[in-house]
Amino acid sequence: DANPFYLLTMITRQYRIMVKVKDAASSGGGNEYDIAKLVGESPYPVKKALQQSRQYKIEELDAIMERLLETDYAMKTGADPETAIDVLVAELTQRNR
Repeated sequence: DANPFYLLTMITRQYRIMVKVKDAASSGGGNEYDIAKLVGESPYPVKKALQQSRQYKIEELDAIMERLLETDYAMKTGADPETAIDVLVAELTQRNR
């Protein structure tokens, strides 16, 4: 099984990139290469994040980032990490239905 802390880190990274990319794109950031330079990421993850971020309003992404922070805090202060990740993933997948 994968380490729950690693999974949370990777999930958080993906959503963080989506927030940065969506913000840059809404400010007229240009194509994925321009946005990649602007946000300090490689063009390929930026291209994917642009596609994924179209499913969300910026407010939804902000709420997800808050939920990721809550999960991180819970895992570091006594919650069972595997259960916390399971609940988080269930919540995130329900948002997209």
